[in-house]
Amino acid sequence: MPFIMAVGGGKGGTGKSVVAINVARALAGEGLKVVLADLDLGGANLHLLSGLRHCQYTLRDFIGGAVPDLSSLLVAVPELGVDLLPGSDEVAGMVQPGYQRKLKLIRHLHHLPAEVVVCDLGGNSGLDNLDIFNEADWGLVVTTLEPTAVQNAYGFMKAAILRRLVRLGRQLGLAREQVAGWWSPAGESCSGPAELINQLQAQSPELAESLRQSLRCVRQAVVVNMAEAEEARRIFRSLEVVSKRFLDLELDFVGWIPTDDTVHEAVLHGRVPGLQRLPLLTRVYDKVQTALEPGFAVGCNEEVLLNGRVLHVQTEDLGASAAAYHTLVYSGGHIVLSKRVEYSSSFFQRAPSRLKQDRVRYLHRTIIAALQTGRLQVKYPPLAPAGGTLPVNEVNHGIGRSDNR
Repeated sequence: MPFIMAVGGGKGGTGKSVVAINVARALAGEGLKVVLADLDLGGANLHLLSGLRHCQYTLRDFIGGAVPDLSSLLVAVPELGVDLLPGSDEVAGMVQPGYQRKLKLIRHLHHLPAEVVVCDLGGNSGLDNLDIFNEADWGLVVTTLEPTAVQNAYGFMKAAILRRLVRLGRQLGLAREQVAGWWSPAGESCSGPAELINQLQAQSPELAESLRQSLRCVRQAVVVNMAEAEEARRIFRSLEVVSKRFLDLELDFVGWIPTDDTVHEAVLHGRVPGLQRLPLLTRVYDKVQTALEPGFAVGCNEEVLLNGRVLHVQTEDLGASAAAYHTLVYSGGHIVLSKRVEYSSSFFQRAPSRLKQDRVRYLHRTIIAALQTGRLQVKYPPLAPAGGTLPVNEVNHGIGRSDNR
């Protein structure tokens, strides 16, 4: 089944569709099979932003039963390298397709012929948007620097958590009337999830703990659009503080997208709104790769014959905390070369893709080529005398760090 990524938020105008298009195109550019799904029910426009004037079949045909599955709706978009699942806005019933039709839509998303499905949701906190967002493998909330956008982003995240709480409560056997009260305007929907669970604690400690544990596994991701790095981090920190305090929700900062004046011009003239800079891509690539290859060991090991000696070359990913890759070269059990390259190094601009395994392979092969051509030199430890061993201080344990820039 594909990895499903939902791009949502509390209001229109934050650039969700532009983010979805550019993330989908970037993932397709790395060789992944991507479907870009327009799930802005009643307000679809991705076909126009993708350079298509008209689609013969749309989501309306699936919701209405005219086509049996979503695959029948897919339209190739060569400029993006993706398949588009076109939405529909010409029928009032698309705005609220009904609960069973919505469940059918969510089920069929998981069977699309793709590795990644990027879903562009509507700009509101309606139940259809919230349910699709909660069912996705990864939810991205897009905001801008505007206070109204930040407030609505928080409102969307709160509504998504409350909606998840309602669904979990029903699954765990809570009374329908009680669960509905959490969401009802006349009920306690203004309370945060943590407060509602605390209220449940006196009635049923076991159910309260089950809900608490389920919600602890939830993490939402934030993208700040039309901002620079420091501004975006400031907005994220403010969302992070209130989300942790009132929602007991952990947030992930995916990154920011700088203001790009070419986007508006592209939309006006019917061109694809391609972004010039997309700093968040490395985080997106890593998330997708981790999902598609869980537990995958990112590294390379190889033996190389150089000047009559056998060298063992080992390259590995040091992980997100170190944010670097590391190559060690061994000879006779001794480290004779050590190279460390940061994730952000310009060295990787020449790599075939930003996926971790491709970057590791690129670093690995580059270092081997440099050894073979003499551009990198190794200092072998002196041979031990017959029947003896070398003093520890005579063994070369590496040559330090380098970012290969």
